[in-house]
Amino acid sequence: VFVGNIPGTATQKAVRQVFSKYGIIESIRFRSIVPAKESLSKKVAFISKALHSNKQTVNAYVVFKTKEAVNQALTLNGSVLFGNHIRVDCVGAPKSQVSEKQTVFVGNLAHEVQDEELWKLFAECGDVVAVRLVRDKVTGMGKGFGFVTFKQMDGAALALEMTGREVSGRPIRVSPFSKQAVPKKAIQQRSPFQRRAKKAQESLEGVNFKGSQAEHLTKEKEAEKADTTEGTAKAPEKIFQLGGGSSKKQKEACKAGKKVGE
Repeated sequence: VFVGNIPGTATQKAVRQVFSKYGIIESIRFRSIVPAKESLSKKVAFISKALHSNKQTVNAYVVFKTKEAVNQALTLNGSVLFGNHIRVDCVGAPKSQVSEKQTVFVGNLAHEVQDEELWKLFAECGDVVAVRLVRDKVTGMGKGFGFVTFKQMDGAALALEMTGREVSGRPIRVSPFSKQAVPKKAIQQRSPFQRRAKKAQESLEGVNFKGSQAEHLTKEKEAEKADTTEGTAKAPEKIFQLGGGSSKKQKEACKAGKKVGE
């Protein structure tokens, strides 16, 4: 199972103790660790608890011996563990369908905002079922937006009134969840460099650089090169024709120009 939003102060022994009551555990691996210093490895940073001040939580993968143990461990999803609301999902299982009417999009978040802050903030609107902050896969830092799912639709409706509320010094933006709007909002959060890189990548999608397409691209380049060479060779002849009338000296100069181009 995947276990998210675990406090960085938790130990492997403590996590094993909680989940072992559901079945035999084969392994536990911690991920999404952001060291306080670049010189520290993630493993050393977690063991010594030297985590980045803006990322004090980690994720873990708990591997059980049986499927039955996995199903029982899923009951911990949304419960409070070591002071944080944890997220427990079955790895590899189809993602559950999110109810659009019970979920809201939260934008303009500071990158250092933690999941727990949103749990506490939106608890004022109703029972929160899940909080998901979208994070960078490399750095583990937030991208500035996320989603909050409520148990009832009334909670999502009240959450819309939270727009403008300050979180970590920034007024947040809350809007109804929409599958069509999510990609656009995610793009808005990207930097200009990320948007240009994404556009360049999309322009190459579907291009097969092997076989006939590669030969076609090579032929196009050769044709462009030939056109350029031919245009350079013909340049002297065009210049002499601009005078309106060809003298003997002009024709001889033109011929000399062709020989040089050849």
